[in-house]
Amino acid sequence: ENSLWLCFAVGLILIFPFPGWKEMVTFLTSSYVITLSVTPIALVVLREKYPEYKRPFKLPFYNLISLIAFCICGLMMHWIGYQVLIKLTCIITLFVGIYSIILYKKRRSLIKTLDLKGSLWIFIYLIGFTLINYFSNFGNGTGHLSTGLSNVISIIFSIFVFIIACKISLSKQQIIKNIHEVKH
Repeated sequence: ENSLWLCFAVGLILIFPFPGWKEMVTFLTSSYVITLSVTPIALVVLREKYPEYKRPFKLPFYNLISLIAFCICGLMMHWIGYQVLIKLTCIITLFVGIYSIILYKKRRSLIKTLDLKGSLWIFIYLIGFTLINYFSNFGNGTGHLSTGLSNVISIIFSIFVFIIACKISLSKQQIIKNIHEVKH
């Protein structure tokens, strides 16, 4: 019974900032795009830091394909628009803050084992695209950037974030440890 009330409360919180169905669908789509954005980075990191891991198939030119996929996700984040992206950034930041406080109060020792540095790119990604969208024509932005220029800036920014995300990822030892924990 308590879980039903919790789900109801979370649902109300998530519905509250949206005036209509279209805005909510756009928000959910942007959440999905963030989820998709992690995949190309994970592919590159796993291939480079754990190449001996058995895979059912190998993707040729994985670096280039992953970079292109990440840039496409970046363009989708850009086309979502400012209004939705600012709400998404605020909600993610709020829930990460709440989760961190709860985790800190319950298990201070567990906070030390988390690799927060490896997730820093997500906040750079969200804040950067929120700023790009603010100056673009999408989602009630100011319109200081033309559509073409804002698309080019989005692609360049995506490449920048992709490189950073791959560089600050987990170490090989931590990746192997995590894989073994999931398997068992």
